Amino acid sequence: VRTNLLLINSNAELAALRDRVDGCAATGGAGGSGGWRIVGGGLSILQANDVVDLEALKDLRAIDGKDSYGRSLSIERNANLASLYGLRNVRGALPGALYVNFNGALTSLSGLEGITRIEGKSASWSGGDSLVILDNGALCLSATDRVAAGDRARLTSCAAGGATFCTASTCTNQGGCDGTALAIAGGGDVNVQARPSTHDGT
Repeated sequence: VRTNLLLINSNAELAALRDRVDGCAATGGAGGSGGWRIVGGGLSILQANDVVDLEALKDLRAIDGKDSYGRSLSIERNANLASLYGLRNVRGALPGALYVNFNGALTSLSGLEGITRIEGKSASWSGGDSLVILDNGALCLSATDRVAAGDRARLTSCAAGGATFCTASTCTNQGGCDGTALAIAGGGDVNVQARPSTHDGT
């Protein structure tokens, strides 16, 4: 059982969260800069099949923790989630892993541009990964979407039509979602693909 997380699994929960933190932007929360942050845990949006966007999270500024699986941000198995743009104001490093998996309607990673670094990885029994973006059936990565990684990274690009293995030397400064590379400092594996396939462990 995962602990230390803010779990959202319905549109009603997302709306209730928005209502609870609504005053933060106006009152100068999150260190006086407006917005709010998650401290001491991770954020999981899981099986929220009635959620189509994350606009209710537009005032979230940072995720300063990770859950018991070692994940800071996990967006998984949301059948109708089409946009991550509501996360556009999240800035800086994630102390734990980032997972975006099995979101069939998701076409873009736009909204994750402010995340510049992943400092941790998931627990070894949970994969030991720092970044996993897999089995999002509608997601198409552009040729400029790259990941800077200290070890082997798997990137399947729609343009390339196949798997490309890269290291920090070949991927750094080639651009992330916003034209800047995402640094992986956690030592975990990196597995990113645009189209569904079976993860073969490479």
